[in-house]
Amino acid sequence: MTRFDQNARQLVSAANLLAISSYTSMTEALPLLEKIAGTEGTKNWDFLMTVAGVGTAFLMIADRVPEPQQPEVSEAIRCSLTSWDSQGYDALRDFVVFVKRNVDGGVDLSNAIGSWVLWNVKLAAPEAEELRLASPIGLYLLHSFARWWDE
Repeated sequence: MTRFDQNARQLVSAANLLAISSYTSMTEALPLLEKIAGTEGTKNWDFLMTVAGVGTAFLMIADRVPEPQQPEVSEAIRCSLTSWDSQGYDALRDFVVFVKRNVDGGVDLSNAIGSWVLWNVKLAAPEAEELRLASPIGLYLLHSFARWWDE
């Protein structure tokens, strides 16, 4: 098993741990986030931030994992996500499509990542004021997972 395989198998657990531990600090730093999250806040947050963390690392595979190992790493992530939550892989696919579409449209990567989280936490398009939270959320995930595949 290569280091990339090991990292792929550990990714969902690491992203889930970060998601669970981030809600309180993020809502304290960004009070509007708690209002957006509503009564199901932590449950939705944990799922969405886990998927966004995995998705952030997933987006880096093409640049950081040798091409021959990319299919195996991607499959390991799919299996881990599906084992963790039956909707996990579908959410990852939605995340990747959303982020790529936004980045291709000129949106900064951190804003695209954070916007996906906000959109799905709110279950509606975020208002302009709410979108100001996208960058800090996206940067948090980028700092945590963009270099996941590096030694």
